[in-house]
Amino acid sequence: MGKNSFVMYNDWCSLVMMLTPEQAGELLQAIYRYHIGEEEKPKDKTVLGVYEMMRKRFEADGEKYEKICERNRKNGLNGGRPKGQPKPIGLSEEPKETQKNPLGNSGLIWDSDNDNDNDNDNDNDKAKKKVAKAPRFTKPSVDEIREYCQERNNQVDPQKFFDFYESKGWKVGNQGMKDWKACVRTWERRDNSAKKPNNVTNFEQRTYNMDDLERLLLDN
Repeated sequence: MGKNSFVMYNDWCSLVMMLTPEQAGELLQAIYRYHIGEEEKPKDKTVLGVYEMMRKRFEADGEKYEKICERNRKNGLNGGRPKGQPKPIGLSEEPKETQKNPLGNSGLIWDSDNDNDNDNDNDNDKAKKKVAKAPRFTKPSVDEIREYCQERNNQVDPQKFFDFYESKGWKVGNQGMKDWKACVRTWERRDNSAKKPNNVTNFEQRTYNMDDLERLLLDN
């Protein structure tokens, strides 16, 4: 088989325990003959049934082992294992407990599990990079506010706007301001509303309440 060892599985224990000592000995001899290439099947029918089940598992393990060896040979010809690729473990003396192998019975840790783990990690990293970070708020200068107000041709007082939010720590209510231009537009709508005739809230006839303004900003 090209290997100097093979794996016996814990989940076979109950089957072996059902055999008599003589049957267990016959089974063990048959297993070793199989692995040194001198296959001689057990004559006892009960032992033969257990042996055939084990032999199929040995064949599957052998195929996996050969695939790993073949890949390692190719990697060696190409200058070694590609950077960042997990090292294939092959046979492990201490079976790893995984989702596919919850009890760690097999003792085989194939790099396909490692590949899946790394694929998941890479996908998570890509997802994190795709999440757009919210731009950090930077308070405007009076000149920037004035320029924006001139652009919109409104009557908002840039200095008054700046002083009001400077005293508030550039917060709207209890929340940090995210868009000062949106707040300018809210002040603009307030002024336009105050100039309308027969307006219930006559802003021209009284001093505007800044607390009411904050509530209006939050509602918008």
